[in-house]
Amino acid sequence: MDHQFIRICIFALGAALGCSDADDNAVVSASPTGAPEGSAGGAPPAGETAAELPGAPVPGVAMGRGGEGPEALAGNGAGPMAAAAGADAGAAVGAVPAGPARTNLESCTGCARFSVPMNGADQFGNFELNLPASVDMSATTITYRLMAVGFTGNSGGVSVYVRDESNADQGFVWTNLTSLPAWTEVALTLSDPAPANGFDRSAVAKIGVQIHSGGPSTTANWQDAVVYLDSVRFSGGVSPDITFDSSIADLALIDGTPPPGTTVTFLGQ
Repeated sequence: MDHQFIRICIFALGAALGCSDADDNAVVSASPTGAPEGSAGGAPPAGETAAELPGAPVPGVAMGRGGEGPEALAGNGAGPMAAAAGADAGAAVGAVPAGPARTNLESCTGCARFSVPMNGADQFGNFELNLPASVDMSATTITYRLMAVGFTGNSGGVSVYVRDESNADQGFVWTNLTSLPAWTEVALTLSDPAPANGFDRSAVAKIGVQIHSGGPSTTANWQDAVVYLDSVRFSGGVSPDITFDSSIADLALIDGTPPPGTTVTFLGQ
């Protein structure tokens, strides 16, 4: 039997985009493929909450410093942590947009540039900077100004924290990378009650930033993360603000399970 052919022509905005011959028995599919659920615009897919998305904090759970599993919120924590849970007993969470993203992503008046080429679950790096001297921060709010403009994945986050002279920590306030398209201020407030890990607020010696790829997920879209840290400011003037005007001093990758190629560098004008 002779086949009959039809001409399929597609028009958009009044202009023909293209035409092709097609068998009248053919089926044309326009279903998109390859996009992970919930990745469009960061919105949760139907039936899920934001906390169920890849890389999202898990309410009431802190991951261990080496990613070894849930720990008490107040002690030696790292990785995904719920903002709604208040991080730990002595850390308050704040993430307030602080201006538009820069049009030139690789230009700033002075900042630290973290690059973490994430390609799987539970990859993280802890980056730390020594303060000029240990400081009593018993009633101090520390504000980190962060941005991850250009991030195209849907999994991973940044956690900010501090360490005392004995290397005990407090904080690990988690912010999704997808929540940092513009300069954003993330606040860590040190106040009573003290965490259970023995952290000494009267002798804070280091500030830290952890970049984490998030936990295992079938819908995770891991992509390279480039995070900028513009400044770290201390309420009450208890320590000089850190503004990275000319260098990042001894800010360095300390430990973790970072993927090859993880770096922190100074970015100037």
